[in-house]
Amino acid sequence: MRQIFFFLIFSISFSYSQLLDLDYSFKRKSERLLKVDLLKQFMLSYDTNGSIGMTAEVINIRYVSKKGTDLSFSLVGTQILYFGSKSDKLNSFSQLMNPLGGRIGSIISFSQPISYKDKTSYSFTSSIGERMIFSNPIGNSVGFGNRYFLNTHASFGLFYQKLFNENVLENKSLMLWFSPQIIFAYSNKNDIKRFFLNDLKTNSYGYSSELGLEYNKVLKIGLLLNQFINTENSSKLKSPTLRITVNYKLKKTKILDLNQQ
Repeated sequence: MRQIFFFLIFSISFSYSQLLDLDYSFKRKSERLLKVDLLKQFMLSYDTNGSIGMTAEVINIRYVSKKGTDLSFSLVGTQILYFGSKSDKLNSFSQLMNPLGGRIGSIISFSQPISYKDKTSYSFTSSIGERMIFSNPIGNSVGFGNRYFLNTHASFGLFYQKLFNENVLENKSLMLWFSPQIIFAYSNKNDIKRFFLNDLKTNSYGYSSELGLEYNKVLKIGLLLNQFINTENSSKLKSPTLRITVNYKLKKTKILDLNQQ
């Protein structure tokens, strides 16, 4: 029990652009920034396997250096509202392909700007971590220890954003973002057998591509396509997964906001 407790506190889950804060300044930073938010945002997602999930970002700690390096830590939890498949294997796979999937986890994300030009910017992003996913193993094994598995995630890629419209006086804006990434995942051999009947490799790799819009800095709508390319060819898990996400950011969530020249 003690090992589980410390895992829940210190586990890290791979983060995609759903949680990234978009940069509306489009210029090099001249000051350092430190922010802490509680109950920052909520997200609903639906994927092509028919699963519906809800994610809450309970706490977010964000630091931005004068060079624009952006580091953030988030504590999140995802609850599956509806499993869309009669197959336990596909339901487990839906959570695995959700970048924020897992009952509980902490997320570390990194972003470094590469260039700014005419209300557009390019950044390098990367993340690494681990998460706990609850699902039904094949064969309906009972007991708490049989209903979850650990999954290690890693990735790196690019993040592009472009501001189409902004009216400061009316507090209105429309921002587009696009993020292609290379993804990696690892789960131990016993877990792969229990939940996926060895249709996945213990070391999986593939790609993800996400496109989205942010409206008025509070509402995000995104499309995420990802796939493991070294999956067994005869398996249904070989097919790409398409996910629709809707994020809503709460406005008054800051408990700390520090700027330093």
